[in-house]
Amino acid sequence: MAKPRLLRPQFFHTLVPGFHTHLMIPEDFFSKYIEEGISVAAELISDASDKKWRVKMTGRRLGDGWREFAVDNNLRFGGVLLVRYEGDMVFPVSNLGQSCCEIQDISPPCNNIDKTLLKKRLYPRTQVDRCDGDEDGIVQLLS
Repeated sequence: MAKPRLLRPQFFHTLVPGFHTHLMIPEDFFSKYIEEGISVAAELISDASDKKWRVKMTGRRLGDGWREFAVDNNLRFGGVLLVRYEGDMVFPVSNLGQSCCEIQDISPPCNNIDKTLLKKRLYPRTQVDRCDGDEDGIVQLLS
């Protein structure tokens, strides 16, 4: 029996501790709209950029590639995502942030970003002064 299709089915996802490692698609959503497969690639599209991310999907879990999506889109603990499904494993994602108001103005990461800065973005214990428009690529850590 064919699975029912809405024009653009969607779900909300709140970013909880550990969100940067993977995203789990809700079980009811998955069973209703997505054909089950062992392992497949999904495509994520952010409202904040034209870039597309390939993410490995194993069952309901979006894994390999999710971390890059989370970092590139400046996702934060406590934020809310609106995830839509357009079919053919394409998922447009809107970052609603903690206030649940769509965030569109996401500055691109610095050109000289290193592992330390990535960790600061994933585990924000210290504020990082972004290097928007900073030609020499210097990043300042603020206490």
